[in-house]
Amino acid sequence: MKTLICINQILKLNHFRRHSLSILKRQISTHFTLNEPHLNYLLDTNNKEIIEKNIHIRKSNGSLEKLYSLNEELQNINTTKCDPQQIEMLKSQVKDEANEIPNQTHPDILHYQEPRLVKYVGNKKESTHKHYNFVKLAERWDLIRTQNLGLISSSRTYYLRKDLARLEMALIRYAIDFLKAKKFTPISVPDILNIDVLRQCGIPNYHLKHQTGSITQWQADLAPKEMVASDMRNRRHVQLLLTWSTNAAYSVYKLSPEWPGDGQQYCLSGTSEMALAAYLAGRVLPEDSLPRRLVACSRCFRQEEAEGKQGQNLYRFTTALWCRVKQFYKVEMFAACAAHQSDSLLEEFVELQTELFSSLGLHFQILDMPPSDFNNATYRKYDIEAWMPGMEKYGEISSTSNCTDYQSQRLNIRYKEEDGSERFIHTVNGTACAIPRMLISLVETHQNANHTISLPKPLWPYLQGQQTIPLNKKDFQKNQWILMKYL
Repeated sequence: MKTLICINQILKLNHFRRHSLSILKRQISTHFTLNEPHLNYLLDTNNKEIIEKNIHIRKSNGSLEKLYSLNEELQNINTTKCDPQQIEMLKSQVKDEANEIPNQTHPDILHYQEPRLVKYVGNKKESTHKHYNFVKLAERWDLIRTQNLGLISSSRTYYLRKDLARLEMALIRYAIDFLKAKKFTPISVPDILNIDVLRQCGIPNYHLKHQTGSITQWQADLAPKEMVASDMRNRRHVQLLLTWSTNAAYSVYKLSPEWPGDGQQYCLSGTSEMALAAYLAGRVLPEDSLPRRLVACSRCFRQEEAEGKQGQNLYRFTTALWCRVKQFYKVEMFAACAAHQSDSLLEEFVELQTELFSSLGLHFQILDMPPSDFNNATYRKYDIEAWMPGMEKYGEISSTSNCTDYQSQRLNIRYKEEDGSERFIHTVNGTACAIPRMLISLVETHQNANHTISLPKPLWPYLQGQQTIPLNKKDFQKNQWILMKYL
């Protein structure tokens, strides 16, 4: 009898759990929708000229005419005779096409064709000795392994060893402690995200249909600049989704629908910004609690290509392996704020990045970026490029963006004003420390004549007082052939 009672309790608990999960899924689905006011703005023909001009200057794949056509088809459909599933599919197409229309652009930068230099920070170090690039030095010391990894992982992956592995951990801890002192709240985020989170945070829509096995094809109505590829070594469980713009390729890994088998589609996160935004999905925050500053360190998974000839030259030996690797750690800043706070918060993020990078002894330039460099969510963006003496060029180490209410409208994140009215919050994000690029900057900037590395003083406490990365003579003799290979 006791056993029977126990079984009944378990069955009731499972029924309650399934019911709770179904409610949660319905709640989540309502978060990932385009709200009516914004859709009405896009469909209002009075706004057509402004929206189309914005699409043009941002070189976006969005099509207002296609959105009008789909919406007209939806309005003219006979709901009494048409299949409800067909109506829902058409509604989904309208939403997807609306999501392809980019955010508005800050009026001060509408005319930008190229990045505008805001200022230089710090000075280039004067030295009489030759500066080697990061890969040469690190391989010379046997601090990294980037070769012969095809059977272990894939191309553009790596091992960090000894002092370089410790430096990676020190940079993460220092960046997080630096931001904690600036009133940021640390958050540990998931690396596997629902594909809808990526869509609503500004990654273009992926209209996919699955054929035999895990082969994926684009539907015929997609822009020709978009394409799909598969990672052949992990073809069964991971597919690679790429979307191409005029200047660069950015991609995420999409997990096969065979895993985990719950009917949802998931991706590996390319940045913790999306998980942090989704963390607030569906919430209504009191205005006096804003801005809410968050910081996360996560593993980022990407497949990127160097940008054109200039990128190939800039990243020839170093960033081909290190600025464009398939996975890396990144410390990300994120803030949810009131509408009137986002412009000033963007400037605050740039000041924080300036203070952080200056404390590490880097020389860098701050660039106000043109609209053609934006993703769908961005309203305004600054990039920071550090001087890398080994390559004798500036290389990007960070960016920060104001996304206004683009993400919050789709994730349904609001704040309540004093009069009780609700508005969509604005989101701001910025890179505090992208490990591969920061390692390049530090190693190339602080190398000495004897090819040891002087470590910045703020990192000493995180390295048990270690002040330099010494040159191990045994490792030097062992790996000297690597240096000769590059000369």
